[in-house]
Amino acid sequence: MEISSFMMLAFSPVMKVSRYTVFFLAGIFLIFAIWALFGFAYPEAPISIALNMLSKIMAFVVAVSLFLTQEKIAK
Repeated sequence: MEISSFMMLAFSPVMKVSRYTVFFLAGIFLIFAIWALFGFAYPEAPISIALNMLSKIMAFVVAVSLFLTQEKIAK
């Protein structure tokens, strides 16, 4: 099911990987690197909770940016 969903998205003319998508994805990797310094602990400390929530928000932003074209972002 997952593979077919990814294949449909990959061939969809609506979805496009833009420069902003890659930058947001790099932001997620940066958040994960910072979180790794704290040991990827279960989110019970304030810093772990904040990094967990921030990574989820960034994942949503990356997903939305896949469907925005350069023209829509520039406006």
